[in-house]
Amino acid sequence: MESLSRSERVRKSWENPERRTKQTAALKRCWQRESYRNRLSEHLREISRKGRMEAARLRQAGAIAISDESRKRISEAQRRRFQRPEELKKLEKARSLQAIDFQKRAELMHDAFLKKYGSFLELAKMGMKAPKRKPSKLELEVAKSLGDEWEYVGDGKMAIGGLIPDFVHRTRKEILEVLGCYYHTCPIHYPNAPMRPKALPSFRESVYRAYGYKVDFLWEHEIKDRRKLAFKESGVDEPSIYAN
Repeated sequence: MESLSRSERVRKSWENPERRTKQTAALKRCWQRESYRNRLSEHLREISRKGRMEAARLRQAGAIAISDESRKRISEAQRRRFQRPEELKKLEKARSLQAIDFQKRAELMHDAFLKKYGSFLELAKMGMKAPKRKPSKLELEVAKSLGDEWEYVGDGKMAIGGLIPDFVHRTRKEILEVLGCYYHTCPIHYPNAPMRPKALPSFRESVYRAYGYKVDFLWEHEIKDRRKLAFKESGVDEPSIYAN
């Protein structure tokens, strides 16, 4: 009996019109459930980060090789894509932007934004109406160790200087931020990872202090080190397998 990979089995089953109709209907029903959408979003965010890191490692090691058949399929897909007028228009616009300097490009993007949304205030209103972000696992773990006077505001209920902190002590005007090692470029584990300027701890601290807040940062690896220590004190021989 011929052994097929999972992707080949899925492709083969998808060729059946009746199977495809049933599968499409089932996916639509799943997508109507908010819990399913949230779980899928979390899963995709997690595997996307791991996938990028693994792909970069494999490329550096020369372990990723694209077959001639795959190259042919990619080329054919791109050829069909750029036969569509709307795609050609996008390509021409992208090429025109590459021909101008960074400052001029930023001015054009600014004008395009105002033309679409009217004002930055309108964007802020849209952000307030957007679904609220739920606490991450690290934030939930930190919240358990904080007193009742600390409030979680990472869902957007409070903004300071255009930034959204994680926890705030309103009486003492203190802020506690939980920093993921990769996203915030931990100097120990990811010193060369790409990062947006607003994610820099130094930038965030300067903004919060300008508004009269004291700031403390708690790194992901510090939380995991505490977790490992707690397991070790409980008598676990190898805490790393539970505390990562």
